[in-house]
Amino acid sequence: LESDKDSNILIYWTGHGGDQFFKFQDVEEIMAADIAAVFRQMHLNGMYREILFVADTCQAFTLGDKITAPNVTILGSSLKGESSYAYGSNTV
Repeated sequence: LESDKDSNILIYWTGHGGDQFFKFQDVEEIMAADIAAVFRQMHLNGMYREILFVADTCQAFTLGDKITAPNVTILGSSLKGESSYAYGSNTV
């Protein structure tokens, strides 16, 4: 990622998740602690001014449970214990 201390970064994830984990293609998982470690390292390396992390998964908000790096805002589609489903389609 080519960013610096003046960069504003948007991260948007959608897919399968659970309590403090996100699945990539139902094969690999990343844990909330790993996400927090990445943001912490990015902060220490001066790689951002602000990060907006948007998660659209079941229990999405738990992905931010371990984040302590400054200026990271988390937006999740569901809380711990909640599902986040796609609904319907437009048949127009």
